[in-house]
Amino acid sequence: MSRTPRWYASLRSPYSWLALERGIASRSPLLEAATMHIFFEPGAEIKQFLDERAITFHYTPMSRAKHLYILRDVRRLASRLGVAITWPDDSAANWEITAAACAGVLAQDQARGKQLVLELSRARWTRGADLNNAEQVATLLNDGGFPRDLATLHSRPEGRQLLVSVAERMDEDGVFGVPFFRVGRESFWGLERLEEAEKHHCSSSAPWESDGSVLGRGFDDDHAGGCG
Repeated sequence: MSRTPRWYASLRSPYSWLALERGIASRSPLLEAATMHIFFEPGAEIKQFLDERAITFHYTPMSRAKHLYILRDVRRLASRLGVAITWPDDSAANWEITAAACAGVLAQDQARGKQLVLELSRARWTRGADLNNAEQVATLLNDGGFPRDLATLHSRPEGRQLLVSVAERMDEDGVFGVPFFRVGRESFWGLERLEEAEKHHCSSSAPWESDGSVLGRGFDDDHAGGCG
């Protein structure tokens, strides 16, 4: 069993974005220490690959009543955090575009990958960016100093294999929604469970200090980070 905690983020979920914002604002030791994975909803082709490999996608679509509740709830939470929200248009959803791009960077460099997930989340939820549009994603990648061709990784064989691997990890950890935190043998789901997941991480691990790779950007460098 890996001692490294895992943090599942999603570009679609406003709660995932708010968890990142809360983690940044509080200098979360869990956000810095965790290996981040991207959660996504597979399209028909990837879903077929998953079915052939008996890999289960555990998320189920929400009802209209739940959707309306989330609209109000997210406004309240965003206001409490002092961040403005712009509701994006998901009429042509393809979450494999950003999932492959983020997964590709996260696999190579966790700090850069976390920064990309944060930047894309902010672009979507504060500026209404269309993350289902490969050209717009390519522009956002380029603006952030990432290769533009990551926006088409999902359409290439290596990208599809990467997405299958991501889905397999989600299945292994039993991820059914986001934000989702895996700390040792314990799982924590939801924005309101972030603090509990952090406490569990700090109580079950050796003293840990931030190297400033994510949380050190734009914050007081004198802060020690970690669980102290």
